[in-house]
Amino acid sequence: MTIEDLPTRARWLRTFRRVARPRRRLVCAPHAGGTAQAYRGWPAGRPADVEVHDVQYPGRQDRLGEPAPASTDDLIGPVFCPTPQEGCSVLAPCACGGVELWVGGRFR
Repeated sequence: MTIEDLPTRARWLRTFRRVARPRRRLVCAPHAGGTAQAYRGWPAGRPADVEVHDVQYPGRQDRLGEPAPASTDDLIGPVFCPTPQEGCSVLAPCACGGVELWVGGRFR
């Protein structure tokens, strides 16, 4: 199986520790130029009922051959929870901070 065979959300999000009934999902976007590996160790430092999802953008690591998103909608759509009721928090440091603010605005 190649990365292209995976469903869209699975290609975008790496989850290193699954939680059966998460109280909260923490979606972590890497710093500018970074990859999902930046947060690989984070589940160990979170409460047992928090599920950490690491964003893997196109053009990075195993997605190197994929084109970059053309718009903010293309960047956000496949990644973040569609409603605030899903209990998501977003961590997006560095240049991605603008993306975090944009996502927060969509939840209002």
